[in-house]
Amino acid sequence: MNNSVSISDILDIIIEKLNNEGKVIFTPKGSSMRPLLSGENSVVIEKISRRLKKNDIPFIFIKKTNSFIIHRVIKVEKNGLYVTCGDNNIQKEYNISDNDILGIVTGYYKNGKLKSFNSYGYKIYCFYINAIRPLRTLYHKIFDFLKNRG
Repeated sequence: MNNSVSISDILDIIIEKLNNEGKVIFTPKGSSMRPLLSGENSVVIEKISRRLKKNDIPFIFIKKTNSFIIHRVIKVEKNGLYVTCGDNNIQKEYNISDNDILGIVTGYYKNGKLKSFNSYGYKIYCFYINAIRPLRTLYHKIFDFLKNRG
């Protein structure tokens, strides 16, 4: 039995649950937030009532591609827009506004146990993932260059 559905098929349910109950839990697909989040981990998304800050993980609706992403805020621009990027990605999303954000990931379930983003270990993880981002970008550029030469 396959319990998998498209997120766009249940968007109205997610929004209704966020508005009425303040949170929703589901298991996203994809690898963009690995190693922190994988297809085995359910995420807790809560309704947000504040501006985001660096390292927050919003649940975002991208209008131009009609898709949804869960990526980390890596920068808050002076004009109030956000720059996001998956922990396992090098491609950044620019011009994310508060209107694009449906909720914020506040934790995840791993092996049935809730993991919070308030822990000291998570803060170390955020420091690490932000520190290696430029190296990951350089690695991909070198790899692409060598691949295209051969």
